[in-house]
Amino acid sequence: MEDDDHARSSAIDNSYSLPLSQPSTKGLSSLVHENSDRT
Repeated sequence: MEDDDHARSSAIDNSYSLPLSQPSTKGLSSLVHENSDRT
């Protein structure tokens, strides 16, 4: 049970850290584009 929980938390860590570290600029630029579109 503990091993399964740890594996799940590490998988969540990976899914969060990967998109945050790699396409962070892409996400930020898309957010900026969305904001400028709204105004």
